Amino acid sequence: MKGAAARARLASAAGLARSLDLAPTRARRLAGASAQIRLSLAELGSWPQWPREPEAEQRRIFAVTALRASDDALRTVISGDTLRAYAAQIGEALLEDVLAKPGQGAAPLPPPAMLAAAGQATAHKALPPRLAERLGASGLHDREAARHVAEAEALVRMAPEPAA
Repeated sequence: MKGAAARARLASAAGLARSLDLAPTRARRLAGASAQIRLSLAELGSWPQWPREPEAEQRRIFAVTALRASDDALRTVISGDTLRAYAAQIGEALLEDVLAKPGQGAAPLPPPAMLAAAGQATAHKALPPRLAERLGASGLHDREAARHVAEAEALVRMAPEPAA
């Protein structure tokens, strides 16, 4: 990500930091007033996008995160009903994108009804400690989980909105 998109992502993260009473050390102009806890731009840039998204978009990101985390198991699914159930949650085009992108997720594949919940648990494990504390989550800053979340956010950002 470069240029305007990177600046927009940092500005969005800075806004979230401000709302959580955190302040980036070198991005005060992006976040507004300073807070008591300071963050580096590197830490701020590593924050996931999902906490700033509306609930429906968060659920979509969580569902894709769960699919990315269980990529190995997903590739063995041959049941059309199961694949349709996953597609109903994230959209057919996005499911095709998930299946087309090679991954290395070894987690068990959750049933369709538990997809978003499993992805949310993975997303919470990926949170940096300061953000996790402010969101009331127990973030472990698990790098593998963070990779799955970043992949999911990128796929969702590029995918068309699912048909209603």
